[in-house]
Amino acid sequence: MAIKDIINICANIVIIISVIFLIFQLRIALKQYQNSITQKKRDRSLVFIARWNDFEFSKIRGSVMLYFKPINMNNFEGYKENLEKNIEIRRNAARILNFFEEVAIGVNNDIVNIDIIYTFFQATVTYYWELLYPFTDWLRKRDHDETIFIESERMYDLFIKRCSEKTSVPPGRYWSA
Repeated sequence: MAIKDIINICANIVIIISVIFLIFQLRIALKQYQNSITQKKRDRSLVFIARWNDFEFSKIRGSVMLYFKPINMNNFEGYKENLEKNIEIRRNAARILNFFEEVAIGVNNDIVNIDIIYTFFQATVTYYWELLYPFTDWLRKRDHDETIFIESERMYDLFIKRCSEKTSVPPGRYWSA
């Protein structure tokens, strides 16, 4: 064997080792990237939880629950006139729905951890969506826009589907007649 052949063999070995090392480094970088995405999703989810548990939000939730609890699709007309005059309750209901719209955009676009959001918010989203659906329906009709809070409705439907897959208890869907 000539020295030229030995140099070629050594060069090929170095190239193969370099490629193997490069592949190994790329796998490590990819794993780190995936871990950072997972961590960012967790962090975003926890930020939503912290915001929901904020004292200001808790006051808003209380006023909205007191006002909307006796309302359902069958008697909403009786509350509509008062609701049109009561800007504060409308503002508070819209804040809750806007918050869930933000969460829903995160869920529907896979930028939050769906399992964390579902675990923490499933009952809450179901409760508030059903509580505020007459208000949402009124807004949609008033503004002639069926897309108002559509992301929240999609998240609600997703949560209902996930709930029905995990339990034999049938989830609610708006109100009983």
